[in-house]
Amino acid sequence: MSAIDLRAITASYPGAHRPALDAVTLAADRQMVALLGPNGSGKSTLMRVLVGLHKPDAGEVFSPRDRTSLGVVFQSPAVDDLLTIRENLILAAALCRKPRPFARDRIAWLVTQIGLEDLLDTRCGRLSGGQRRRADLARALMGQPGVLILDEPTTGLDIDARARFWSTIERIRAEEHLTVLAATHLGDEAERADRAVLLRQGRIVADGSPDELRRPLGGRVARIDLRPGADHDPIRPWLESAAPQARWWSGGAIVPDAHLGLIETCPMDLATVRIAAPTLEDVYLWHTADQGAAV
Repeated sequence: MSAIDLRAITASYPGAHRPALDAVTLAADRQMVALLGPNGSGKSTLMRVLVGLHKPDAGEVFSPRDRTSLGVVFQSPAVDDLLTIRENLILAAALCRKPRPFARDRIAWLVTQIGLEDLLDTRCGRLSGGQRRRADLARALMGQPGVLILDEPTTGLDIDARARFWSTIERIRAEEHLTVLAATHLGDEAERADRAVLLRQGRIVADGSPDELRRPLGGRVARIDLRPGADHDPIRPWLESAAPQARWWSGGAIVPDAHLGLIETCPMDLATVRIAAPTLEDVYLWHTADQGAAV
């Protein structure tokens, strides 16, 4: 059985007009899987179901069954600011019912891997945002879990701290053969994963490796963004003629297999055109576009 195995999960909240998750099935084993989607797409609810904090209306969580096999990094660090990093990690080991010799050795290994050696006896309330996030990661890994859950883990971090966080995750994942499920709304973070699962309004709209998801868009994609306040009436007939394969979204359009002629003919006072290799953000817009939407 896979380390993560969710089948036909439907979950809702009281008073909501639609389910937060609608018959979602997901399996993963020793992979890093990114859940990509905006706020409200169902990412956090899926994770809450997985860790047992939200009971689904239908469907079943086949694995993990044992919550001790889970490590969780929340959007806000869960370390105690009044305790040192060492004290937080000792407490985490005790909560996982790990013996003291294990805790001692685990702390020594983790702080080396994560880069916390010089901060081990610093109170967490005195740490920078990036340092607190790394301390929180160490806390989540103290029990030596088989599955690591990351819910928007780089919220509030600067570019350098984000890059360091993900490099650390990749190094430890390879070392300990972890299955990682990471929720993000950033396409560049999802690019680091073995698989990206694209969620919209509680449903999976695409699932595959970043390369597999980008392939249908060709080597170059055009992203056409409408200028705010401009008269958009001429844009649709222009694009229907220049690129009938385009798909519209609320702020413009996505064109697969794009050609440079779009730049030459685009009414630049009404819209801007970017032509580049497709990103996962482009893929998301392609899969969630409303082809019948009005400009």
